[in-house]
Amino acid sequence: MLEKAQSLDPNFTNALFALGMAYKKIGMYQDALQIFERVANIDPDNKMALFEINEIRKGLA
Repeated sequence: MLEKAQSLDPNFTNALFALGMAYKKIGMYQDALQIFERVANIDPDNKMALFEINEIRKGLA
């Protein structure tokens, strides 16, 4: 459902962020990171996306 919402409006950051969280929850960290980076590119002030990017990068290091 989240992927469908995102496909209808690729700039809908709420759906993108939720998709990133879903990927993170099931251990798909690279996919989650890509999604959170897209959110941050669309909305550079999105502190939640920036936090998740930092957390995943620390975990992958």
